[in-house]
Amino acid sequence: MLKMLRLLMLGWLVLVWCGSAQAQQFNNDGRFYQVRQVTNGSGQNVSQVFVLDRWTSTYSAIPVGATTAGGAVLNAMGLNSVDRYLYALQSGTNKIFRITTAGPTALGTVTGLPSATYNAGAMDSAGNYYVLSSTASTLYRINNVSGASGDGTNPVTGVTVTAIPLTAVVNPGDMAIDPSNGRLSGLTLDATPRLFSIDITSGAGTAPVQFTTISGTTFNTFGSAFFDISGRFYAYSNNGAFFTFNLATAAATQLSTAPTASQSDGASNAFFNVPLSVTKSVTNITKPNATTYDITFAATITNTSATDTATNVQLTDNLDLTFNTGTPTLSITATPVVTAGIALSTNGAFNGRATGDTRLLIGNQPLGAGANTTVSFTVRAVYPNAASVPTQTSNTVYGSSTSTVNPSGYNSGFTFPNNVPVPPPDLIGVATSNPAPINFRTIAGRVFEDVDYGGGTGRAFGTAGTAGVPAGTRVELYFVAGTTATFAQATTTDATGQYQFTNVPTGDYLVRVVNGGINGVKSTRATTGQAGTILPVQTFRTTGAVADGTQIGGSNPSTSDAPDGATGTTINTTSGALSGNGAPAGSVAQSIGLASTTNSNVTRADFGFNFDTVVNTNSSG
Repeated sequence: MLKMLRLLMLGWLVLVWCGSAQAQQFNNDGRFYQVRQVTNGSGQNVSQVFVLDRWTSTYSAIPVGATTAGGAVLNAMGLNSVDRYLYALQSGTNKIFRITTAGPTALGTVTGLPSATYNAGAMDSAGNYYVLSSTASTLYRINNVSGASGDGTNPVTGVTVTAIPLTAVVNPGDMAIDPSNGRLSGLTLDATPRLFSIDITSGAGTAPVQFTTISGTTFNTFGSAFFDISGRFYAYSNNGAFFTFNLATAAATQLSTAPTASQSDGASNAFFNVPLSVTKSVTNITKPNATTYDITFAATITNTSATDTATNVQLTDNLDLTFNTGTPTLSITATPVVTAGIALSTNGAFNGRATGDTRLLIGNQPLGAGANTTVSFTVRAVYPNAASVPTQTSNTVYGSSTSTVNPSGYNSGFTFPNNVPVPPPDLIGVATSNPAPINFRTIAGRVFEDVDYGGGTGRAFGTAGTAGVPAGTRVELYFVAGTTATFAQATTTDATGQYQFTNVPTGDYLVRVVNGGINGVKSTRATTGQAGTILPVQTFRTTGAVADGTQIGGSNPSTSDAPDGATGTTINTTSGALSGNGAPAGSVAQSIGLASTTNSNVTRADFGFNFDTVVNTNSSG
């Protein structure tokens, strides 16, 4: 086991750099780097670069390359995504260092950059290096730092400096550039730290600065700041803790403890991104009883890159965030299985609980450029009582790809400290699905035959001589807006004539029972109805929660029933006129009734039929 762990660690470290053939550059791999002040064997304060292992419960820092020489202490570090080197400034000077995987090398002083104690540094996607000194009113941009060249003593060549005035004085600990909007964000070294934002994209001569006092922690002295490719902001306190911050509220969420440091600065490349997309849908809901719902989900992750492979792909689904009202008991009745696309291995231990296992995939397999995979599973939610069932909730799934894996050998995906979704470490691809709505409203009823109907007002189910029709009658549901009803879904009756629509959003609907054709109403008597030559005649319907036995024969008894509806079909709620899906002109849906789920479920949207009735449509005779 010890030998295996050593081999794993060696392999993890080898991935940090590309080797001498590529000039000891750092990889575009989503990792976080720090430079810290340490003491060398001669008792001098020097700087050491570290790569952070954020997979461990207490983050560890692994040295990369040699320390600085001659007692140089570095700060304001940034990672250049253009040439894949780190850059930093020597404290108290304007001397710039280029840092490879072998260690730092002094290039020389930067003409146009005042000597100062630069605490904060960050790189934009074009390789421009922004630095900010303590209690600064001016931000400096070292343009095209990739072109810097020097002997370590004389001023560097190949770069220029732009001074950018700020609208407020900033006392920074560190800062980083948000890949989602190009702004600088960081934390101050004030006694009560503040989150600051500098808009370097505004185009104004003076860059606007905004401050927000942080909450959620008493830690301060935030010396290192980072962004990942998702636009999530992280910060390390030199006092030994690692946090993520909500940029809108400045609320802190502690992720881990960490080694302390007398001085630190952070850097990451948040611009290399394997583009992913994730979709989530509810494919089926069944309702075994009034408080139990079986909900089947399908989640699809797609690598939309034309060239890059997404490694260690993961889908994460926290069902505690989905079913967060009504305190249901949750269980997985159908474990995750791939139903389309690339056959990645699924996680049979998935239970969707934040304190359990939220991984849908095993998390150590690649997804090639342009490829996708769809994972389906079913969860049963059992509510304490009918009153605790919500009207609607929604489900979100989180997709990720990482360059490394945890000590167990896989990408464990998003975690949810304090219900905050936090991406995994070393992120190179990320996507979040749009919330998939789960609607708990239902519309149900029964289609029945009134064998003993003798004319006049139609009779409700339960009257002597009424019985549910055989299984298979098609019932359609349409969403109503004004006088137009648009097809939403369809189902069929069971052996007792009952039907139920699930996953119904709150609103107004029209229910249609198909009379004719292979899917139409069939008699309880085998020799009549569709088995013979006699057609069903409507004798009863429920519309607007009101029993109606007056519309004998349907919407327009002088015409036959319209064909089956489908996506794109519409019905006029007044006349029953049906159009779309190839329906002939003049088609009429005979058996229709209004229903509303605005305030509650619909339980008795019933329709009755008789097979021995002839409707006379003449006005007399």
